[in-house]
Amino acid sequence: MYLARHAFLVVLSSFLILAEARQNPTSHAHGGLIPALAESFGHGRNLVAGHLPLGRNIDDDLPGKPGSRRLLASLYDTSFTLSGGSTRTFTISGETCVNFKVTAYGDVLDTVNIMTNSNYQTWGANSYFYVTGSECSSPTRSCEKTVNSLSSYETYKLVIYQDNDGSGSATVDVEIDSCDSSTLIPPPPPSTSNYDWLLGDCPGVCSYNDNLYYGDCGAFSQKNDKHWCTTSGSEFCCAPSDDDCCDTDGGAVAGLVIGLIVGLTGCITACAWCCKCCCFRPKPEGPVVVQMAAPLPATAINISPAPAAPVTTSKPDGSTPVKPEVQLVEATLMQFFTRAERMNYKAATSSDPIIQDFAEMIALRPQPLKAADTIEAIDRLRELKVLSAGRATELKNMEA
Repeated sequence: MYLARHAFLVVLSSFLILAEARQNPTSHAHGGLIPALAESFGHGRNLVAGHLPLGRNIDDDLPGKPGSRRLLASLYDTSFTLSGGSTRTFTISGETCVNFKVTAYGDVLDTVNIMTNSNYQTWGANSYFYVTGSECSSPTRSCEKTVNSLSSYETYKLVIYQDNDGSGSATVDVEIDSCDSSTLIPPPPPSTSNYDWLLGDCPGVCSYNDNLYYGDCGAFSQKNDKHWCTTSGSEFCCAPSDDDCCDTDGGAVAGLVIGLIVGLTGCITACAWCCKCCCFRPKPEGPVVVQMAAPLPATAINISPAPAAPVTTSKPDGSTPVKPEVQLVEATLMQFFTRAERMNYKAATSSDPIIQDFAEMIALRPQPLKAADTIEAIDRLRELKVLSAGRATELKNMEA
């Protein structure tokens, strides 16, 4: 539960940041968090605005500059790089009137005009034929022409040529729009009247103030049936804005969110398991109990009134028994210290090698109070101000 809760908070925070970043005037995400999520993680809307065409067949893969919108009457709207000595052409067919605009950035263009397809096949650098009224001045960086003398039965080429003059390449923007108002209506299917085929069900859907869009809604959206209709054999959306054409596909977005949460939770859990942290941390082993020989008697400080001294007896040989040596135990030492002395002692074990060695040895086994190492350690504690001189003497004279 701990990992799942934190994973959910991470995912939610990322989504909120992402949705906020998508809310800008040029974005499609104008409907809040869910549309922003849908368009951020998948194929967004691919709608193009324009006016309702009169019986035009739409066969378009939406070419053009990224983020651009193109009217239905637009034939080309693209940008490319043209190097010296190179030619770029755009095919025009079925049109009687076109308007083109060519703009170059960088090197100049030497030839911009419209030729028939047959004339283009025989085009030479010094001799060629072009459609009257389509020739741009040479050289040029910007040219816009309207040519209304084309034949709908002829195929033409907009020819753009840059001479190899060693001045480098040019970035060229090309826009070609149809100004032809006499395009033939495609033949209707059998048993369908021309009128019904042309208008379809759009009169009942579209209003005068609507804009017309075509395209698709993307992977995380679905068409709003209230605004889509069919005319001339093609589907269009009639709405004030493209936000009304598509609704968020709640199931797809929910699946994406759940998948991300489950995936992130799984990754965090796997990392925790591999690193043996959090709930996968091994339980600490119990302390190791080492059995040691019992210390010599009476090593603890006796604060009760001292009992009467025992009567000293002699050995059978007449000698006096040897008094046992006092052993200093770690517990006895800790009880001897005051609280302040204990804290200073612990600090000294980390900074002073003599005290550190003494602490390690007394932790292993009791140390003789009168031993040289013990006396050295007590003197060192006095030098480090852990014990006062009086307290050091008191410790040295501790009785069993």
